Amino acid sequence: MTVDGLGQLPMKEGHPLFVLVDCNNFFVSCERVFDPRLEGIPVVVLSNNDACIISRSNEAKKFGIKVGMPVYQIRDVIKSNRICMLSANFTLYRDLSRRIIHCLRQFCPAIEVYSVDEVFMTLQETDNGVINTLIRNMRQTVYQWVGVPVSIGMAETKTLAKLSAEYAKKEMSTGGCFDLSACSQQDRDRVLANITVDDIWGIGRQYGKWLTAHGITTALQLRAIDQDWFAKKAGVTGLRTVKELQGISCLPLKLDTSPRKMITCSRSFGKPVTDLQELKEAVATFAAQAGRELRHDRSLARRITVHCSIRTKLVTSESFSTKTVLLSLPTDHDSDLIRAAVTCLEQIYQSNLVYSKSGVTLSNLSRADARQTDIFANNEQDRLDKLSRVIDHLNTHWGYGTIKYAATGTRSNWRSRAALRSPNYTTHWQELPVAHAASSSVDRVLDPRRNDK
Repeated sequence: MTVDGLGQLPMKEGHPLFVLVDCNNFFVSCERVFDPRLEGIPVVVLSNNDACIISRSNEAKKFGIKVGMPVYQIRDVIKSNRICMLSANFTLYRDLSRRIIHCLRQFCPAIEVYSVDEVFMTLQETDNGVINTLIRNMRQTVYQWVGVPVSIGMAETKTLAKLSAEYAKKEMSTGGCFDLSACSQQDRDRVLANITVDDIWGIGRQYGKWLTAHGITTALQLRAIDQDWFAKKAGVTGLRTVKELQGISCLPLKLDTSPRKMITCSRSFGKPVTDLQELKEAVATFAAQAGRELRHDRSLARRITVHCSIRTKLVTSESFSTKTVLLSLPTDHDSDLIRAAVTCLEQIYQSNLVYSKSGVTLSNLSRADARQTDIFANNEQDRLDKLSRVIDHLNTHWGYGTIKYAATGTRSNWRSRAALRSPNYTTHWQELPVAHAASSSVDRVLDPRRNDK
């Protein structure tokens, strides 16, 4: 059976194989899709406020740059090696992720979106040659349709598929695809022997240190560990990881698309904030963003929580202040959410404190098609429903923020620093890529402001 001439992953009787599609250096790869001059040069993508490294190109990895490193610690390395720095553009990354998922559904409709850059799927055992052809066709199609390179790993379990994808990413000889299930026992042992316990999915940093202290340093050694002894320390979760390494599937594909049980929107501020009005604008913005996510999930919220990170002028340690209120009725209207969020903020705000971060959390969610209404305000309910639909339509068509509530402000001086952010090429009409601007890419990459903060 084929889909648009691509072919679908074969399904027949037998034990399933797990396939993991993992995007290579995803954030950097997304930037390179629209700025080809970034190819072949060291590139790093920065976190909120341009503070830390969250993605690196292979060229940047060669200079010892690791994820999580603060920029100020490696400023000399960045400057001396002319490493291009870019602020994170999560709007662009999410949109390209959505396009990749759409592409992968042409091969296998039943997939599990594990993260923004990782997708699990299953196929039934069949001829290895057919599997290899289809997987490589999948990889080529994603690159051709979206422009993002991916690595694909296959194995009998999810954990082994993750390790296979990592092996495919690091070993150039694999061509970006690796089927661990097709390997001999000797080759499987060799692959697992070269994987440290810290790199195993399901083994956290603390467990990794504990295992290393007890002489368990590789995936091969963990596979052969005494299960009773390990279960006393790691419990059922750790034992499940060991069985997965042994080829016994314990983690099925999760196809549940039920709505989220909680929605949180928060950001660190670009500068310390003390003014109440600025805090109100920030909290109102987060409430509106959460409301948009709420309507996307077709859910309603009954409880709203506002949380602020505070730093006193005399003490350097951070603490949090929160306030939660229960709404009279479940809602997805921005006006209701903004009003409640601002009310919460006014109750916890203190003028003698410096605020570095705030956010809004919506909880106690229910389905929108089971909305409980107020019989005395039906007309108002209909009006707000229509208003929300109009706002969402305009922002979807013209770009988020085209129309918004006045409470969210216009200057937004509190926003996170993102001086090096690329345009929203795929989601904003005014920022569509322009062919004649290609020459500016060279200037942008070599601009000293992007290499030295």
